[in-house]
Amino acid sequence: MSVVTVSDARDYIKLGAAVQTTLIQLLIDSAEEWLAQQLDVSFTPETVTDELCDGGNTILYVEKLPVWVITEVKDATDDTVVEADHYRLNRRGPERIDTPMRFADYRSVRWYSGHGRWKVTYEAGYDDETSGREIPAGVKHLILDIFMRGWFNRGNPALELSTGGNQAWGLIIGTDLQRRIDNYTIGRRV
Repeated sequence: MSVVTVSDARDYIKLGAAVQTTLIQLLIDSAEEWLAQQLDVSFTPETVTDELCDGGNTILYVEKLPVWVITEVKDATDDTVVEADHYRLNRRGPERIDTPMRFADYRSVRWYSGHGRWKVTYEAGYDDETSGREIPAGVKHLILDIFMRGWFNRGNPALELSTGGNQAWGLIIGTDLQRRIDNYTIGRRV
């Protein structure tokens, strides 16, 4: 599922119908993939299981955002499932991608330590508007701006990667877009 359609991209930078749809879609897909990696988010819904390392803290951080539902928390040392009332999912700001997801173990106050000790299964990622898990408008606008930079820099040999001809997005983003990306990432990680 593309966050931005070819029609959206055409309208955004005023491209005519004669422009090759395949090239537009390739740049959109590449921009979406790059931004998803920068934000540690999934633009499609998925069920994820993370093996989390903890050093005895009160918080476990998951790898994919946003998290909508925790399906299971399991102690990997003995496959014991942690009861749902022994942890909770905390969010700071419903519209923000940068929300750290926390699981607080109330029995011991801290999660027991150990590399890969905790297996957390959860539903993450965005969906369409009907589910209430839609991608924020600001992120869609970022994708369109990244696409636009890629479009106007296409063919520049200094900016293309050797693998697949993808744009070297980090080189063409600029500080203005980087600041907007940072708005979604600052404070997310410890």
